[in-house]
Amino acid sequence: PDGYEEWMPLNPVNAYGRSKAAAEFLVRSILNRHYVVRTAWLYAPGGRNFIHAILDRARNTGRLRVVTDEVGNPTYVNDLAQAIAQLIETNQYGTYHFVNSGACSRWEFANEILRLAGLENVTNTPILSNEFRRPSTPPPYAALHNVAGKAIGIELRPWQSALAAYMQDYIHD
Repeated sequence: PDGYEEWMPLNPVNAYGRSKAAAEFLVRSILNRHYVVRTAWLYAPGGRNFIHAILDRARNTGRLRVVTDEVGNPTYVNDLAQAIAQLIETNQYGTYHFVNSGACSRWEFANEILRLAGLENVTNTPILSNEFRRPSTPPPYAALHNVAGKAIGIELRPWQSALAAYMQDYIHD
């Protein structure tokens, strides 16, 4: 499937997801006119993010272990900001999934980062999420499909194109 559409019921799997769902419910219950924008796997210039973590580990160790059973939409914050700026100029209130189009696993995302950085020689071993420790468990399939935005002419470019632009502008050896 292309991902979860805006109208589909929410089914959060962790406290973070439940808090976001509760916030959406609250907004809808007190405001008739509102925008709810859902996004995923954000990255931006400055600070740490998945891209920098992958590149640092690849350059320092020459090998990676990245999960294959988590799927989502890598989303460049600049593209998200442009989409939101377009949205608030409309009176098309409601819920929107603003993500760069297309979905991938974390492992596929890492492979594309390595390719764009010229680090194809780095070994990227696919693993399952239960082999990777972290404080909370993300949903295994969290891909979003931007149906509502497309209907009003707001569509974000493919994640691969956005990543290439980010890497060209912000990643330097």
